[in-house]
Amino acid sequence: MVSIYNETGQLVRTLVDNEMTTGQHSVRWNGRNQSGRGVAAGMYFYKMVAQNTNGEVVFTATKRMTLVK
Repeated sequence: MVSIYNETGQLVRTLVDNEMTTGQHSVRWNGRNQSGRGVAAGMYFYKMVAQNTNGEVVFTATKRMTLVK
């Protein structure tokens, strides 16, 4: 799963929420929220969570990013 959060920790958008094959993938965010509306420029966080086939979390990472318009 890959999700975007604002500075207050509110979910802005979920980019990926499905099973993917092992390997390298890329995801791009277009600066829009879950409703399709553009969000303000500023700091956001993206969180990636990977699970194995049993649903056990095997990796999680949260990183900061800046949206510039």
